[in-house]
Amino acid sequence: MRWNHSASYVGILTAPEDIRLLQDQRSEAQFQWTPYEDLVIQAVIPDEFF
Repeated sequence: MRWNHSASYVGILTAPEDIRLLQDQRSEAQFQWTPYEDLVIQAVIPDEFF
């Protein structure tokens, strides 16, 4: 199946500073932190990063 138009990346933040600012502006109610919740992912991450 073909797309009628190309993908648009307008509005997607790419600079780390912009992403950090956006995260800092979120309240705890808007952000749910679930680091490495999946056990398959946990299995490949070295212990030093936990």
